[in-house]
Amino acid sequence: MSNVTYYKINEDAARRAKEMNSFYDYKPGSATEEYKAMVDKAVQVAEAQKKRVDPMYHEKIDGLLDAYSRKLAENMNSRYAIDARVPSVMIAGPANFPTRKKEKQNAARDRNMEEWRKIQELLNKIRSVGTGGISADDPDAVGKLREKLENLEELQETMKFVNDYYRKNGVVLQIKRALDLQIILVGK
Repeated sequence: MSNVTYYKINEDAARRAKEMNSFYDYKPGSATEEYKAMVDKAVQVAEAQKKRVDPMYHEKIDGLLDAYSRKLAENMNSRYAIDARVPSVMIAGPANFPTRKKEKQNAARDRNMEEWRKIQELLNKIRSVGTGGISADDPDAVGKLREKLENLEELQETMKFVNDYYRKNGVVLQIKRALDLQIILVGK
């Protein structure tokens, strides 16, 4: 499993944010639990991707995972600070409610949510690492390109044979490749 770093979640800010917006009590440690659960899901995504790709990409996946973990903690801490700025109208009551401050808080929440969406896009980046073709910085790029070229040339020869067979017989119902790479054409 990946060695993931869990960054600190400000439990005091989370508690204040809960108190400013809810009649329910804050459960100590719940913000950290939420954060760790999200990071653990990201770890699962990273581990699944590592199984699919060449080991040379593992370091990049780990770097993206760490960036996700760090940025998520920063974003959540920022969200708690924003939520603690102004109480909910349900908590404070409507008399002398600081409407301007609440509007600023809502704008800050919107920016924070947009940042959160960008952080979640890091999961898609993790899922796509190693699937974009052969990279120029790959030390074995030449070997991989040669192997890809050989496979494409083999496919081209196969398709030449199939096209020739089709021209002669007018039909190709099914093509199977035998283990010795000879083409076996099966028809009714």
